[in-house]
Amino acid sequence: MLEFILGKDIAKYVQRHKALMFISMGLTAISSLFVVVPAYLLQPFVDKGMKLGNEPVSWKIPWIAHDPSSWLSWHKTQITIVDNITPNELLILLSVIAFIAVFLKAVTSYFGGLSAAA
Repeated sequence: MLEFILGKDIAKYVQRHKALMFISMGLTAISSLFVVVPAYLLQPFVDKGMKLGNEPVSWKIPWIAHDPSSWLSWHKTQITIVDNITPNELLILLSVIAFIAVFLKAVTSYFGGLSAAA
């Protein structure tokens, strides 16, 4: 249909451009997910960073678990990511994770914008 309306040469260009737009939207969606990770990690920064001393801390995140007895049975649990480390080590770990998330967001934003401009 596009070939009939636009001609053979222009229709190929429009189809390729449409694919690049879908790639751009996908990369933008992935990029927005990487924004959530550092924002979500701010709570452990504040909570665990306020502790003084060298008493061990653990890093727990909320999680959704599925009860195998029913398809519609979901409940909120907590998963322990790291257990019994010092608060300084936890802050270093969270800093590294936040840096990686921001870096991946920047890379996906760049390629998303690049494919949108192409």
